[in-house]
Amino acid sequence: MNIPKDLDPADIQAVIDRLDHLIHQLGQPLLGARFNVELLIKTPDCPSSGVAKTKIDHINQSISEATSISALISQEFSELKEILNIS
Repeated sequence: MNIPKDLDPADIQAVIDRLDHLIHQLGQPLLGARFNVELLIKTPDCPSSGVAKTKIDHINQSISEATSISALISQEFSELKEILNIS
């Protein structure tokens, strides 16, 4: 790895901190999706009730949130690679 000499370690640490925060955030919607899938499985009359639609809506929302956070992680990771001069 060829790190530029004029690189401020605080810049690297800031990106790493943002990545760490986003990775922790990513777990929240995934846990929400998992919880709602488990509820769908455990509720015997769920497919015939309005509960199914609500749970599926929550799962879709959780997946959407996770996708958005994943895109931010990708951007931050690209920035870190750029800062570190890694292809």
